[in-house]
Amino acid sequence: MKLSASGFNHTGKKLTPKITVYDRNNKVVTVGNYTVTYKNNIKPGTATVTVTFKGNYSGTLTGSFSIKPKNTSKLQITSKTKSLVLKWNKAPVVTGYQIQYSTSSGMKNARIVTISKSTTTTTTLKKLKAKKNYYLRIRTYYKAGKTTVYSGWSKVVKKKTK
Repeated sequence: MKLSASGFNHTGKKLTPKITVYDRNNKVVTVGNYTVTYKNNIKPGTATVTVTFKGNYSGTLTGSFSIKPKNTSKLQITSKTKSLVLKWNKAPVVTGYQIQYSTSSGMKNARIVTISKSTTTTTTLKKLKAKKNYYLRIRTYYKAGKTTVYSGWSKVVKKKTK
């Protein structure tokens, strides 16, 4: 079995990637010879695809794909003396946010601040150096059982402290 992609971004709707099914001889099995069922394919995490054969074929195949949470938008940064105040839009279906910041544009020696409440949309980074450029980015995360799924990082934003 081959899925059209191994990962998708959360949309709030059921995700059903295209599937190509092969037999033991690596020949494509036509659609009428199997049924497809999906499980956990709406929320971020790992979704399962089960192919059940019928007709001249027998058995089942299972596969999986990941669903990443949607990232937040509009990271706004206000410069203060030796601190930065960050504000962002709330993202749907997330457990929390991670903010990464560094004095290097390549995020070398970056620090990560984890916000564990999905309703929090503002934070202050304190004890920073005065009149120094900082590079920041944000991403969301979703905890599905013991697994944590992360969105991609936002674009890096540069801001100078006062």
